[in-house]
Formats: sequence, C-alpha cells, structure tokens
Amino acid sequence: MAGRADKGKFIVIEGNDGSGKTTQLELLKSFLTKKQTPVQIFDFPQYQTFHGEFLGRLLNGEFGDLDQINPYLVTFPYALDRLGATPYIKAALDSGKIVLSNRYVTSNLAHQSGRLPKEKRRSFIDWNIELEYYVNGLPREDAVVFLYVPHKNARKLLKKRQRRGLDIAENDQEYLSGAEEGYLYLADRFDHWIKIDCVDEKGKILPKNEIHKRIVLELSSRHLI
Repeated sequence: MAGRADKGKFIVIEGNDGSGKTTQLELLKSFLTKKQTPVQIFDFPQYQTFHGEFLGRLLNGEFGDLDQINPYLVTFPYALDRLGATPYIKAALDSGKIVLSNRYVTSNLAHQSGRLPKEKRRSFIDWNIELEYYVNGLPREDAVVFLYVPHKNARKLLKKRQRRGLDIAENDQEYLSGAEEGYLYLADRFDHWIKIDCVDEKGKILPKNEIHKRIVLELSSRHLI
C-alpha cells in the first residue's frame, strides 16, 4: 500500500497472539538502532488511552462475548484508538524515522473478517480499508511482517507465559482459527505483506534469532531497512 509523500518507512509486525510480535519488534528495533537508524515504536491497542481503555473492557468480556457483537461495530473503537495516534505516526514518518508498529489496521482486517462467513470477508476488508485509510486518513504501511504460527501452537505458547490471564478472544478457538484464515488471506492478497514461517516442518517454533534473520533479509531485499 504505497502512496505516502513522507520520508520515513512504516513497518507493521502482525500475527496471532503468541506468535512473538513483541520479541521480533524489539529485535528489529535493536538491529536498526545499532545501524544508527532513527526508529519510533507504536503498539496497538493503546490501552492507556480513552479508547484503548474501553477496548480492554471489551476484551475482558464486560460487554458480552465477542461473537455477540457485530465485527463492523467492534471495528469502531479500534479505529478511534488508531486515529488518536495518527498525528504522532505522521510526524515520525515526516522526520524520516522508521516506524515499527505492533499491530495496526491490518490486525483488525484479519481478526474481524475472520469472524464473518467467508463470502462476506472481502467486502468487510474493503470497507475497513476505506474507513481507516481514506475516511480517517491513517498513513498506509509500507510492509506488513506476518509472523505465521498456527493458532494451536501460538495458544500453547500463550499458556506458558507468566502474564495476565487470557482474554475472551485468546480463549476462543473458533475466533483464533478465523483470525488465522484472515491473516493468510491478506498475506495472499496484498503484495506488501511478508509471510514469515515461524515453525519448522515438524511444527516446532524456530529460534527467535532465526526468525529475526528472515525478517531482516526480507525487509532488506525490499529496500525498507
């Protein structure tokens, strides 16, 4: 999704919960910092903001199960959260920084389209793209690094972590399966998506440094870093 006039590059790290997004974002940040490349990080949802706090309540089940709430309606608080960060993203790009984002519009495209019947997913994705990039004016990303870990593997990793309890989305196998289908569809549809296979032929998660090397190779080949 090219078309911006600023000087920077905008790279999004995507994948289901448990795929290692935060780890890979930090490794990429460290790699760029060592090259003395200016970097700015964003992380969505922004739970400390007004809209992000509402999303936290939504994901904790305060308003009912996610499958009771239409994906189009769920999209709006997420979109408002991202809209609030837009001036800061644009400023970073205008100053020539590489912007790294842990999730973005792309996350909503995958997760919410995956909740719909397959024949309705494309129209939802097109609507969501129009809402955020055209109506709300969010900057388009230059690349999406999609960390592909099958959702069953990712959920096992989530359970092993010493962290908060799983939210209602992370506990819903059907939801996670749909999100995985959404991610795979997007990676196939859009040329700026880079699918990184994070498991070997036996289904074992690859070492984090091996995944990092694959990411750097792909981004370098596209002249993004």
